[in-house]
Amino acid sequence: VCNMNLSQYHCKQIGERLRALRGDTPAEENLEGYDDVPSRWHGDFTLVCKGNSMLPRIQDNDIVVIKKQLSVENGEIAAIRIDNEATLKHVYIYKNKVVLQPENPDYEPIVLIGEEINSLSIEGKVVGLCRGLQ
Repeated sequence: VCNMNLSQYHCKQIGERLRALRGDTPAEENLEGYDDVPSRWHGDFTLVCKGNSMLPRIQDNDIVVIKKQLSVENGEIAAIRIDNEATLKHVYIYKNKVVLQPENPDYEPIVLIGEEINSLSIEGKVVGLCRGLQ
C-alpha cells in the first residue's frame, strides 16, 4: 500500500495506539520511533492503528500518516480526541451536531450534540496509509 520507492520523509511515530494522544499535540514522551513515508504526504506524525472500526480501509496495525490541522472537510478521516480518548473516524460537522462515522458497518457512529461538541478536538487529517511494515 505504501510505495517506499518515492522520495522519503522521516515522520515521528507517536504512540502505539490513538489513545496515546494527550495535550494540545501528540506528546514527545509518546514518541516510539520514526517512520519513513512519502514526502508528498506532508505528514507531521504517524500512528499505529488498533482495532477494526475503520475496516476495510484501515486495518489493525496499519500505520496512518497524520497532518496536524484543527479542522477537516466533511467525510474526511481524522484523528479525533474526545476528552482523553482518541479514535480515527470520518468526520461530519452539522450546525448542532458532529457525527464520527466508522467505516465498518458493525460499529455505530459517535454523535455529539450541543455542549458535547466541546469535548471534541481534531488532532489532524489522515493523509497516508502504510500496511505490512511492522
